[in-house]
Formats: sequence, structure tokens, C-alpha cells
Amino acid sequence: MTGKAPRVMDFNGLPGTEHVIDDDTLARRALNPAAMRKQAEALLAREGKDAAAQARAQSQAGLMLLYAGDIDRAEAWLRRAMEDLARLADAGGHCAAVIRWTQALEARGLWQASINALEEQEARIRQHAAPLALLGFALQHLGKARLGAGYLAEAESALREALLLREAAGDEELIASSRQALRAAARRRDGLGI
Repeated sequence: MTGKAPRVMDFNGLPGTEHVIDDDTLARRALNPAAMRKQAEALLAREGKDAAAQARAQSQAGLMLLYAGDIDRAEAWLRRAMEDLARLADAGGHCAAVIRWTQALEARGLWQASINALEEQEARIRQHAAPLALLGFALQHLGKARLGAGYLAEAESALREALLLREAAGDEELIASSRQALRAAARRRDGLGI
């Protein structure tokens, strides 16, 4: 760890969803796992959404469950969201759900499977000229997965490109996340974080 207090984030200001990114592993974890699970359950229980909105809610709830440490349930909801969003031809939502699902793979130590899925998403985004924010999202997670797998040069390359895209968009929280990941990569490269 760097000794600096971690930056606390949440899901759109929703109480109980506060989480931090570990400086070394770059994994996110809920500050209050029980509260995070409760918010995920509330999100899943909401009615009146169209099918695409429901599938996107499942994707977000799956991510919340992952941060709360409930990997099995998280992966189940993320898979369901991926299937539903693919069926609904919601390309952006499907891509986001896949990127979220790769975090469940990483929590299981399946770095290469995560990298493969993320490289596929990156290629699709570039091929279809999808929004740059989505490309930045994919590259950030690809860099983190490559870092977890020990591919330092490739990790830094993806993370630098993600940072450039995020700086162009001006989203300070995402910029800070990319910078944090690049610092972790530099520590590993320099032998300080191993």
C-alpha cells in the first residue's frame, strides 16, 4: 500500500455502496459488504423497467455483489445480464456487462480468460467506432488484467491509452482511477510493490 488513504467512491451517491480500490491489487471492495448487498438486492427487486433497463440493472447489481465479495452471485447476475443484453441487441450494455464480468474472472484468478474477453471487447469497440468512453473503460480493465497476469509493458500501454481517453473526456474520478492503476504498474515494474 502507498500509505495514502484510499479514495472512497459509490454508485451515483447511493448510500451503502461506498467502495475503494486497493492500491496494489486494484480490486474494488465494499466498505460495508452487507449494505452493498442490500442495495444490489433492492436494485434487482425494482419493477416497471423495460427489458433493457432491467438487464442493465442486473449488470450493475452484479458488480455491486462482486464488490461485496459475493463472487458466485455476482457472476450469475452478470452472465444473465450479458445474455439478456446480447438478445436485446444492446451492444453498449452488453460490452459493459462483459467488462464487469471479467472482474469476477479476476477475483477467481482467471487472468488470461479476463484478458481474452477484454481484448475481444476492445476489438469490437474499435471496429464499430463505439463511444470513446466505452473504449477507455475496456482499456482500463484490460490494463488491470494484464497487470494482474504480470504483463507489465502491455498493461502500461493499455492504461496509458485509457488515461488519455479519460483526460480528453474530463471525468476526474476515471482519471484518478487510471492514474492509480499506472502507479501500481510502475511500482511492480520497479520492484516496489511485489
